[in-house]
Amino acid sequence: MTESELALLLNDISTCEGRIIDSQAYRNSSVVIPIIPGESLDSCRILLEKRAEHMPQGREICLPGGGIEAGETSRDAGFRELAEETGLASGAVTASAYYGSLVNAGGRLVHVWMGIVDDNRPWDPNEEVERLFTLSLKLLRNSPTTVYRVSVDFGRRPPEKEIPFHRFDFSHDYGRDWRGRDLNVLFYENLEETLWGMTAKIIQNFVEDLYTAYERRYGPDQPV
Repeated sequence: MTESELALLLNDISTCEGRIIDSQAYRNSSVVIPIIPGESLDSCRILLEKRAEHMPQGREICLPGGGIEAGETSRDAGFRELAEETGLASGAVTASAYYGSLVNAGGRLVHVWMGIVDDNRPWDPNEEVERLFTLSLKLLRNSPTTVYRVSVDFGRRPPEKEIPFHRFDFSHDYGRDWRGRDLNVLFYENLEETLWGMTAKIIQNFVEDLYTAYERRYGPDQPV
């Protein structure tokens, strides 16, 4: 699969980076899905990081990314973090496209970008990264996943000004369950490293979308 063919597939699954209402109320971050081309779609690979032990969420697997600084776009931030964390040289990203945004369990708004990267350039991860590694799309597509449940409590400290529900003509139980909820958490447990949470969910959706786009463009019987 050539870089231009892969770029067409990224364009097929890309969405318009539309306005997110009240986005300034969230902490905003950006991540990049770095894709390394292969001879076929199956052999294309995603670059992942294992975070250094001294970092928050140390030794977890993640995509390159981080917070959006003042004056930056989500694209600027994502690809800046990609370069800083992996040592990727300028010009090594040959194509990019916006994938989508999501709000994680902690209330952070995360913008997701896709980028085709040149694997022939040297990698030099910084002190935030223990190691870099790649996983093929075929492996990710065929790997079983497990969904666990976790209860998240958002009421660990009382708000400064709690909503006085009793003053309004609402249902008597309105707001009772606002501070906690159960979440589904996705895990890939059969890979060389455990992949889970938001990163796993982004990658699962991306891989599914990419293969769907391939079948639409080339037909379901075309080898991948």
